[in-house]
Amino acid sequence: MSHTPEFPEGFHDEDFQDAARHASDNRECVRLLGLSFLQKGLSEVEVARLLEVHAQTVFDWLHRYKLGSIEAIKDKGGRGRKNTLDEAQKAEFKKKVLDLQEQRQGGRITARDVKTMMKENFKIECVNSTVYKLMHKVGLSWISGRTRHQKQNLEEQESYKKKFKSLVRQLVPDSVDLKNVDIWFQDEGRFGQQNTISRVWAIKGSRPGLIRQRQFLSTYLFGAVCPERDIGVALVLPTANSEGMTLHLSEIAKQTQEGRHAGVIIDNAGYHHSGELPKYDNLTLIPLPAYATELNSAEELWEWLRDHDLSNQAFKCYDDIVNKCCDGWNNLVSEAGRLRSLCSRSWAIVS
Repeated sequence: MSHTPEFPEGFHDEDFQDAARHASDNRECVRLLGLSFLQKGLSEVEVARLLEVHAQTVFDWLHRYKLGSIEAIKDKGGRGRKNTLDEAQKAEFKKKVLDLQEQRQGGRITARDVKTMMKENFKIECVNSTVYKLMHKVGLSWISGRTRHQKQNLEEQESYKKKFKSLVRQLVPDSVDLKNVDIWFQDEGRFGQQNTISRVWAIKGSRPGLIRQRQFLSTYLFGAVCPERDIGVALVLPTANSEGMTLHLSEIAKQTQEGRHAGVIIDNAGYHHSGELPKYDNLTLIPLPAYATELNSAEELWEWLRDHDLSNQAFKCYDDIVNKCCDGWNNLVSEAGRLRSLCSRSWAIVS
């Protein structure tokens, strides 16, 4: 027979469902939902069946509420070991780790370096696992870096991004409205028998053997993408020169819709600025600052192709390289939204 519990004063005025929506974890949410069901007239036994807990557990929730209202239902801090650092110290710790890496000339910092810093600055001695957990907790991650030129000028790059729209206005013909300009990113990648290896799925604890070819046949993939339209244009050519650049620009011009104008972002390779390149009525070249390859999002294409299609294998001949480059590119552009995801840059929007 169902038992009707005795409710404390104010119980039916509580909004347990709203409190459950803002609960700190699932267990707290279940407790608050259980009380909301009691509030609606269900017995402890019925609530227990509904939430798949023991009836005594529901009695305990109600008893906790009687002793300390809704605050008694919420989770309290554990009685175990307290955090190594408080919030202010964590922020300082994060800054000091980043400073350590920045100050190091070449190579990388290790757990030993971080432990030494913690001992000197926070009077804390700990094992390596504690260091790694703490670094993850403050938002640091063990990731691969990207290459950059030693003459790179970050201030110049930031200025370029801020003034990009005005630069495009200066370069495209006055008759062209910026609303009709499509921004393209153009680049070339070299692919062939000087191959790479990439991450693969394998049994935990194993280290699978992967093919890394070390011969010398190669080809060039000229690629350009318009992230806003989610389209790309590519040519596989034996050499990278002004003739190849001319062919590629012609293809971009053909892909530009009638009434639109292509603004093609290029790096500072010599043949990108050759006087032999023809002029196009619907295409304008937009040069990047010197040593600023990371501003060219077309670079992302080569990393994607190497990781997903062109790594971990041996190419039999030149034609094999060409065919697999074509297959890889076609796989990339056929995936809806992939080019937009890889290559969109907020600063490169002019319309």
